[in-house]
Amino acid sequence: AFAVFYVWNGGVAVGDRERQALRFNLTNIACFLLCAWLVFLPQNIAALPRIRNLLRRPACIALVLAGFALYMGVYANDHEFNSSRYRYFLHNEGLYWLTEYPWIRALAFVPMAWMALTAAVTPLAEPRLRIMYLFAPLAVGLHPLIEQRYYLPALTLFQVWRSTSGARYENALLVWYGVATTWI
Repeated sequence: AFAVFYVWNGGVAVGDRERQALRFNLTNIACFLLCAWLVFLPQNIAALPRIRNLLRRPACIALVLAGFALYMGVYANDHEFNSSRYRYFLHNEGLYWLTEYPWIRALAFVPMAWMALTAAVTPLAEPRLRIMYLFAPLAVGLHPLIEQRYYLPALTLFQVWRSTSGARYENALLVWYGVATTWI
């Protein structure tokens, strides 16, 4: 059905096609990981012992360093609607800081990598559900506009398919969601 719609519509965008041309945006994946780290903060804390074991492998460290080099090399906030002109949107304010201050962008890689490592060490309900790790970056990265609403399907699937972290962290996650929802 999606392929038929894509061919019939001449692309994914329903309106304003010039500003919503289909292209892969690695910056959207980086921002997705940052948002996911915040959404799953208690889960990320629970994963620290397993991440520590993973980071003992030289290949893992090499992948994290390569990810950092790729992230710093390709980060681009070039969509008109993400510009500093629209800084009154909270996510655009964050993008402004990541764009204008490379040291903040470099520091932001820590929670991004942390979330990626959490996903790597978090068991899912069934092994076949790991297909999400292939499709989530594709779904998130195929948008030129950096926008959190594009992250909701992947965040929801991870929330539903992940194994629980124990009552302490699951309760902390509920409290975290309550506080964040009230603040937002």
